[in-house]
Amino acid sequence: MSTITKATTANTDFTRGNNADYVHQLCEWSDVIMLQEAKDMVLKQCLPDGWAACHNTDNDAKAGSAIGVDKSVWQVRDWWLVYGCPPPPQGGMLTRYICVAVLEHKQTGLVWAAMSAHEPPQRYAGMQPEYTANLKAAKQAQKDQGRRVIVGADANMPIGDLADKIGGKGYGHGIIGCVTGQPVTECTFRGWGPDHNVTDHPAVTCKVDLSA
Repeated sequence: MSTITKATTANTDFTRGNNADYVHQLCEWSDVIMLQEAKDMVLKQCLPDGWAACHNTDNDAKAGSAIGVDKSVWQVRDWWLVYGCPPPPQGGMLTRYICVAVLEHKQTGLVWAAMSAHEPPQRYAGMQPEYTANLKAAKQAQKDQGRRVIVGADANMPIGDLADKIGGKGYGHGIIGCVTGQPVTECTFRGWGPDHNVTDHPAVTCKVDLSA
């Protein structure tokens, strides 16, 4: 029996608000959502019934990246944050973290790792090498445990360039998408957010075969 996930990556753009409506729309397309710029919401309050939130709201920096999970499909075994990089010396950006969730399929028992990542923007390009190195190490740590990995990212670079740096293949639209070594059978551009003025970033849904 194949184990398939429909994983959507979205930068929810904390300057716009209207997060609950957008999160519900993302969930309609998905069984896992990997969010960036989520610090203005409490994800568990925005998700539909039957979804679990992997979202640290201790402070704005830790709340930046989050993962939502459809509990009818996946059991959340564990989740945590990995340190990405510090703020730049000149300020203007918070400390960045990577959200990692270990998920088990409720029917097949397959276990894999979802990761939500947000690379520093090009104006702080000097911070990217540390973040990328920590993201690559976190991804490799899961692979070393025999787990498939999907990194959902606002890469702040072409998604294929991020894939070249951390390993795997990039799928998406511009800087938004996923990086994985698993077969992707569908990759769908989602313009709903910009069309409804809730974010200036499109979302990307990838249908990924985790059992291959």
